[in-house]
Amino acid sequence: FPNSPSNGDVYRGFVYNSTTGAWRTTRAVFNSPTATGGTEVIAGGYRYHTFTSSANLTCTDGGTVEVLMVAGGGGGGGGTSNEGKGGGGGGGLIYQEASLTPQTYSITVGAGGAAGSNGTDTTGFGLTCTGGGAGGAANANGSDGGSGGGGGGSGVATQRAGGTGTQSPGYGEDGGRGFNTPGENGGGGGGAGNVGSNLTGVFTAGSGFGGGGLSFFEWATATSTGSGGGYAGGGGAGVRTGTPGLGGFGGGGLGGLIATVGNGVDTSGGGGGGGGLGNPGGTGGSGILIVRYAI
Repeated sequence: FPNSPSNGDVYRGFVYNSTTGAWRTTRAVFNSPTATGGTEVIAGGYRYHTFTSSANLTCTDGGTVEVLMVAGGGGGGGGTSNEGKGGGGGGGLIYQEASLTPQTYSITVGAGGAAGSNGTDTTGFGLTCTGGGAGGAANANGSDGGSGGGGGGSGVATQRAGGTGTQSPGYGEDGGRGFNTPGENGGGGGGAGNVGSNLTGVFTAGSGFGGGGLSFFEWATATSTGSGGGYAGGGGAGVRTGTPGLGGFGGGGLGGLIATVGNGVDTSGGGGGGGGLGNPGGTGGSGILIVRYAI
């Protein structure tokens, strides 16, 4: 074997593990497939196939793989009224094993939603990951989706509810509640790991944040995708007055005050930030599908 190997080095059917200081056998032990498709990279003893747009994975030798799927994030609340709009929900997230057989698998990667629109689904291997719900416009509830959009700010007595996270199986949380008069600020979009927060007052800093997504740091680092090592964060709330909500970990966009509003991060499925005073929300980030297996 080579001298001074690094973790993940492959040599004649063995891979080096720096934690144990040993070489281990590869495909025969882990029942890994032989496959082509997407952007391929080898890191840490795994082969990754990354899909950021719709394509095929061709499997010529069956085996077991891990699959990470994220749908497109929902757009922030739309419209140009003065009330703050809800943050878009992060795309639904699925992580699980799948058994592949020799065939060609069709993969669809969801796009992020425009302001006021849900993100689109990511599909593959018989699984469907649901697009994030749009943030609520002024005086409107957030939309249901993989994670729910935040409720819009309301100029009437009734507060507007966040949308429901519907991703099952997998991960997706509810959007936060928008605030009613006199604050009229939105609620944060839900993320894969946490609910969006409610906006509770006129000048309340730190409210209306997007819900956090989930961390897959090893995957994100190997494939140069996601945001900060995470995926499917919710968008922050837009405000009429006060401090806009921050986007959730995993690509959620910053909420708007006047002209500034953040988009969800592409390849993370982050929700778009809710629009602020007189402005619509940001666009949700595109989704992703990653397959990996030991080599």
